[in-house]
Amino acid sequence: MYAPSIPGRKQVFLLTLLLLAGWLRLAGQSRFDSLLHKTYVQRERLLWQISDEVHFQPDSARAFRFTDSLYAFATQHGDEALALETMLYKIWYLRNRYPRQKDRILNMLSQVISQSNADGIPLVEAKAHDMLAEYYWFDIGNYELALEQYQQLDHLLQPISAEEFPDKIQHIFHIGSAYFHFKDYKKAIQYYRTIAPMKVRDRFAYSYKHAINSMAFTYQEIGNLDSAGYYWNFLKAFCEPANDSTWIGIVAGNLGYLEYLRGHFDKAIPQMQVCINRAVMDQDWGLAAGSLMPLADIYFIQGKLAAAESAALQAKKYVERSGQYWRNKNLFPLLAKLYTVKGQHLLAARYTDSIVMVMDSLNRASRELMMTRALQKEAINDQKAKLIEIENSRKLTNLRFNGLLILAIIIVLVGVYLYRNKRRLHRQEQVLKELQLKETAKELSMAQRQLQDFTRNIAEKNKLIENLEEQFGANKLLEELQQSILLTGKDWGRFRELFEQVYPGYLQRLNEKIPGISPSEIRLMALAKLNFSNKEMAAALGVSSQAIRVTWHRLRKKAGLQEEMRLEEWASRL
Repeated sequence: MYAPSIPGRKQVFLLTLLLLAGWLRLAGQSRFDSLLHKTYVQRERLLWQISDEVHFQPDSARAFRFTDSLYAFATQHGDEALALETMLYKIWYLRNRYPRQKDRILNMLSQVISQSNADGIPLVEAKAHDMLAEYYWFDIGNYELALEQYQQLDHLLQPISAEEFPDKIQHIFHIGSAYFHFKDYKKAIQYYRTIAPMKVRDRFAYSYKHAINSMAFTYQEIGNLDSAGYYWNFLKAFCEPANDSTWIGIVAGNLGYLEYLRGHFDKAIPQMQVCINRAVMDQDWGLAAGSLMPLADIYFIQGKLAAAESAALQAKKYVERSGQYWRNKNLFPLLAKLYTVKGQHLLAARYTDSIVMVMDSLNRASRELMMTRALQKEAINDQKAKLIEIENSRKLTNLRFNGLLILAIIIVLVGVYLYRNKRRLHRQEQVLKELQLKETAKELSMAQRQLQDFTRNIAEKNKLIENLEEQFGANKLLEELQQSILLTGKDWGRFRELFEQVYPGYLQRLNEKIPGISPSEIRLMALAKLNFSNKEMAAALGVSSQAIRVTWHRLRKKAGLQEEMRLEEWASRL
């Protein structure tokens, strides 16, 4: 009997894995579907979730497999913005996990920028510019290239509102902070101030608070304490509804320091104490030291030496814990003052010397930073100059090429024109020649007919004379008829003209072949050429047949012909 087999544990486990993989694939597909062809704000939250999944994925193969599948899905469905956004996730992952792949990262970012610009996707282009600027700044250390990217980012962001692109707050904060870093406070404030009226989402609250705090600090640096106080109170009002105790403590310390600068010590002390307490709770030792030092100075001014010493030494301990070396520029003068008051002059002198060393170190670092930026700017300008030179050279080459091309075209056009004109003239000449040939042929044909008519007329009249002479003998009518046949001077002129048309150059050749030939002999040869018989020649010339024979005999001698050569044959050959 047949019975179905029961699957083992291994088979059940594999089946479960297959079902789970299929469910995850369907779930992922469904999540991808919800991203398609949405505005940035509509898919922002889900994009951040996907971004976090990629960034915090320890397995790079899985991370790249995920980004590649999302990119393929977006491309397949024609969502170019989503595809380019996915490329940014991959670039971010490469930057954090494989920072040495500099060329690959830069090429990918350039590709995203050019593609998003070509496709008209400014939000993705802005994110790519911001990422490239940060990469230049923090990973490569090329501040000038970073600032160039920030300038392009600023240009992109101007027509875009924070409502349609919440990342704008973070991007502007980055731009402002870059200028703040180089103490270009005027530009830094310009960017920070644009952030203040913006509506901020939770994810960008960090950048928003830092921007307002930095703006207030910038105003303090340029001596505008009222504006600094205004924006710190503004920030305080922003943080209090959310009970953001960390930032409330930071603002309290900054407001306390502001009162310290104004000499309002009673207002300064409680604010600084709030900051110190919160900073210690958060283990932000640098922040705690930052409020302890002006607090210690206030105690010195008030003559509270013990409280001043306690605050100063506590500040020293926190500075050491924080590792923020630059804070020693405020700490060492305080300690030198403390040990001077206590009469420990050697220790006070050491801290005084340390003040010089710290300030020299900080100033040197600042100069090096400025020098680095100056060199980078010079290098970029040199590169731009070379690119301009190359571009100008290329333009000049193109201009020369185009000039030569235009010249060649003009030459070709002139050549074509001349060729066509020559052909036209040639055709006209041909037509003219054809017309002339036709006219010549017509004239020749007419001359031939007239010459034939003349010859036939003589032959017919001569025959008629012979017949009449046989029948009636010589008479006056017959004599008149004989006179009409004669080739007179006037008739010879017309005859010669017709003969020359039909047989051009014949008479000239006679003069060349037979030197000393007479006019009567020329007439004889002309009639021989026309195949006149001796009788017809005699009748035409008005001489006897005997005279024709004598003339012919004389010609034979002049031409050196043999006796058997017939006159007609020789005349036709000539």
